[in-house]
Amino acid sequence: QHVPTGNQIWFPAFITQFTETFTSNWRSEPVMGRPDHLKTFTGTSRAVSLGWDCPAADAKEAVSNLKACGRLAQFLYGSYHDPKNSLSMTGAPVLKVKFANLLQDCSANSSYPGGVEAIIKSFVYEPVPDAGFFDSSVDFAHGEMLAPRVVTCMITMDIIHMHDVGWRNNPEKK
Repeated sequence: QHVPTGNQIWFPAFITQFTETFTSNWRSEPVMGRPDHLKTFTGTSRAVSLGWDCPAADAKEAVSNLKACGRLAQFLYGSYHDPKNSLSMTGAPVLKVKFANLLQDCSANSSYPGGVEAIIKSFVYEPVPDAGFFDSSVDFAHGEMLAPRVVTCMITMDIIHMHDVGWRNNPEKK
């Protein structure tokens, strides 16, 4: 779901890759007389890489897959009151993403059931030439087009935690 507009897309796909990375971030300060630096914890970040293949059984489905890829690419741009004025941005390109039980927001106050807020750092889509193409004008206003039978997609994203994470100091519980 594109947070600024509420628009949603869905990919009928086969998952080819899922990687979730948690990075503990530390600031390092050299101190005179110590062999190692002093470390100050600054936070933990969470990043996800997700890859999938979108196969198409017919030309109409292939065009639909291309449209979904185009819409996802469009989601990566800001929303503007006046597209000709870069100072009129009304919304940053933040998405809510859900992938079964592997990528979800488990907090009780989630505004998009199950979705995590994310900043997409990169989106790659690539037609698979060996699978072939449909040569069709299905649902395409400008005449014939090539629609790939399979499109491979990959996104990398940073997760934005919208609820409390970490531990509470509670000496009564052990």
